[in-house]
Amino acid sequence: MKNTAVKWLLAFFFVQATLLIHSCTRKEEKIFFQVSSSTVTVYGYVKDFEGNPVPDAEITILPTGDTIKSDKDGIYRFSLGLGDLPQDAVIYFKVSKTGFVPALSSVSFAEILEGTNNDVAVQKRVKRQDVILYPPAQLTIEVVDQNNKPVSGSKVLVFPSPSIANYLGVSQAEYIASMTSQSSPVSITDKVPAIDFVGLVAFPPEGKEDVYSVSFAGVDVSKGKANGKIVLKLQPLEIIYSSVDTGQFISPNSNITLVFSKEVTGFQGFLTCSTPSTPIEFEAEINGAVVSIDPFGVLLGNCRLEVRGAFGKDGETLSSSPVIYYFLAYDPNAPRGLACPIPEVNLASYGSNSTEYAFDSPNNLLIFQSSITFNRFNLTPFPLDLFPLNLSWSPTVIAGIKDYKIKVISESNKQKGVGVWQDISVTPQLNLNTKKWEVSIPISINLENGEKLYIAVIPVNINDEEICNPENINNPFTVADNIGPEIIGVSGFTNNYSTRQDTVTITFQENITGGTIEITSRTFKVEKLHETISGSTAQLSLYIEPITFMIPNITPENSDGDNKLVFDYPVTLWVNEQVNILNSSGAPVFSGQVTGVQKFSDGNTIVVWFDSGIGSSVTNFAVYPASATLLQSPSGNFYVSGGQIKVSTTAVTAVTGLTVGDEIQYLDINGSTYTLTIKRVDKTGTIEVKEEEKLPTLKCNSSSVQCQFRSLNPDIKIKADVYDTSGNRARPWADESNHDGSIKW
Repeated sequence: MKNTAVKWLLAFFFVQATLLIHSCTRKEEKIFFQVSSSTVTVYGYVKDFEGNPVPDAEITILPTGDTIKSDKDGIYRFSLGLGDLPQDAVIYFKVSKTGFVPALSSVSFAEILEGTNNDVAVQKRVKRQDVILYPPAQLTIEVVDQNNKPVSGSKVLVFPSPSIANYLGVSQAEYIASMTSQSSPVSITDKVPAIDFVGLVAFPPEGKEDVYSVSFAGVDVSKGKANGKIVLKLQPLEIIYSSVDTGQFISPNSNITLVFSKEVTGFQGFLTCSTPSTPIEFEAEINGAVVSIDPFGVLLGNCRLEVRGAFGKDGETLSSSPVIYYFLAYDPNAPRGLACPIPEVNLASYGSNSTEYAFDSPNNLLIFQSSITFNRFNLTPFPLDLFPLNLSWSPTVIAGIKDYKIKVISESNKQKGVGVWQDISVTPQLNLNTKKWEVSIPISINLENGEKLYIAVIPVNINDEEICNPENINNPFTVADNIGPEIIGVSGFTNNYSTRQDTVTITFQENITGGTIEITSRTFKVEKLHETISGSTAQLSLYIEPITFMIPNITPENSDGDNKLVFDYPVTLWVNEQVNILNSSGAPVFSGQVTGVQKFSDGNTIVVWFDSGIGSSVTNFAVYPASATLLQSPSGNFYVSGGQIKVSTTAVTAVTGLTVGDEIQYLDINGSTYTLTIKRVDKTGTIEVKEEEKLPTLKCNSSSVQCQFRSLNPDIKIKADVYDTSGNRARPWADESNHDGSIKW
């Protein structure tokens, strides 16, 4: 936004012919003061723009932060020791006074220290620097459309003239004030000195970028009050694509397509060819921003299309008219300038697993991607070192074509501007059954680069001429790797509940260039101390400390010696967890295992059951996880019975690590994924969820028909929002998709 605004301002400030100049005619008295050989002294007058002295102006010397004030005659003076600043330093000082916009002035040390021996000021190491203060201008800004109606939501930046920029000590490329337009004018009262002029740059409101252009207005603020009105200009209506162009060859029966920069409602054109020499009647079909011209197959020879006018839905007209295209149309017996045929891909050759590829038919885009299995939600990449592209296309419907060439170019080479379409040494064959040409192309796709390839089929005529240019293909056949970086390994975590500092290495299947790696935990305090990304690995230094829970003073529940505790705040104690209860002196009073956790309907009360009695009077004691406890990432199978979830009886340990508030993601027998929130779980393998009404709809309705699940709240979760070298992003995180591209414990 800022760069666009600066381009406007350069043109505006260049054409300014008049600056307002104020002359100071007040007679000045000579100023006398003592100087020292060990200091430099800056002095001068502080005046208003009419030449009157400004007493009591505050001068802040920025190198030191010291402040002084001008005397009754507006005179100021300060000194700095020669050893205080380097000789190439610049001394900045700000001059402020109520009723004026603060001014920033500067003096170069070298300016004071360098000069001839005859220069008395240099010999005495003094420099006079007068400062003129200007009052603030009251600038009222209004943004309107071409019908003079107010436009709200337009961001307006105020840029300084050279004089104002110098006064404020800023660059002309920096805006000095900003505002957002409203339905009524908005005022800026204290930021703009009333010196000469400012430039206003208005940007289209959000969502209106295709309607309005960035617009500009200059405003004279020298008189103290100024009204700035900016008229937002409509985006120009332009032709951004034509299927014919100067020197291009087309088939005589081709339609001509024009694409405009925005929707059009009307079109005027004139079409002639040397044969016949009279104007050619045509039919123009308008569809949004596209105009299709049908000349009824009579184009032949040297042709000329003159676009005389077009009209937008908001009243826009063609920015420059007429627009003229010269092109050649040849007889089909001597074909030139034909459109390159667009091949089709034979998807059946890639097997039945459609998770390995996707074909975007309207865009002729074949995307190879990773296949996902649901075994603990692990990602299994589809190996793609070398694979065949089986392509087919209909014969070109003209005479004189003897052969086809297959050419390819990579997106990276195309972007570098050094790309050359390379011939692939293959021989297409005509399939007599399908009446189509077919070819199998071995193409190497490097997954580490996330490359994109464009493939063109080029007809060759009997004169060995290539009759289409692949650069002119509007929608070429494209093969892409759409695989974002995936985590394939994590090492360095200590697999227990001890307090420690771990150095963790995360390995991706390809190089990553940046992004964020988030480490979260429900049961630990995790602090990332340092992070380094290099190639395909990221190394993190982490401080990890298990969370402990204070037993609240709730009677009689927490003082009756039974096997349960009641908490009135969230706790993340999980089923089968080994814990210790320590008294205020740190001595253990209980050691046991969690057997169940339940959150009650009030949303705040959580009950935790243990495998034995706890003992009385444990209020204000602390529940500590046993340090030998291992990290957990629960997963397994379940079915629905009696309005509850039952974990498979052969795998009751699958509930180990689950607690209330955890979200579990499950996959039903149809391959659909859903998320449920736990409100009770116990050691028997029974889970109650908040979304009880969903359970009857689940397909896991018996012990013989089960769903797979995993916890979305493991002990330690790694979420990598990173990019590979081609800009592919890691897969969405777990709350958005089946797989979050992360390793979890």
